[in-house]
Amino acid sequence: YIRHFSTRDFFLCIQIKPAALNFEGNIAGSVSKMQNCTVNISEELRAAESKKQALRRSFDIAHEQANSVLKFTVQWKDFEKHFDLSKKSLEKQSNDVDMKIMLLDQRAKEIESKETDLVLVEKRIKECDFELACKQKELGLVQKMIGECDCELQLKESDLNLLS
Repeated sequence: YIRHFSTRDFFLCIQIKPAALNFEGNIAGSVSKMQNCTVNISEELRAAESKKQALRRSFDIAHEQANSVLKFTVQWKDFEKHFDLSKKSLEKQSNDVDMKIMLLDQRAKEIESKETDLVLVEKRIKECDFELACKQKELGLVQKMIGECDCELQLKESDLNLLS
C-alpha cells in the first residue's frame, strides 16, 4: 500500500527544515537524520493505517446499524400499514354489527308491536266468541218461542177451523 504525501506534508511529518540539510557539514549526520525521518514516516504511516482501519471498522458498524435502522423503518411502515388496514376493517365490521343490531332492535320492536296487536285481536276474538255464544242462546230461545208460538197458532187455527 503506497500513500502519497505532498511536499509540505513530508516536511511537516519529518520536521526537517530545508536549512538543516547542511551539505557542507557532515554527510553521515545528514544521512542519519534522513534515516530517522524515514523511520518516523514509516511509523506515522503505520499509525495512520491503523487509524484508517479502526475508522473503517467504525464506519462498517455504523453502516450496518444504519441498514438495520432502515430495515426496521421499512418493517415499521409495513406494520403501520397492516395495523391501519386491520383497524379500518375492524371499524367497518363494528359499524356493520352496530347496523345489524339497530335493525334487529327495530325488528324486535315491530314484533313486540305485532304481538301486542295479536293479543288485542285474540281478546277481541274471545269477546266475539262470547257474544256469538250469547246470541246463539238467544236465537235458540227465540226459535223455541217461535216453535211454541207456531204450535199455539196451529192449535188456534185448528180450533178456528173446527168452529167454522
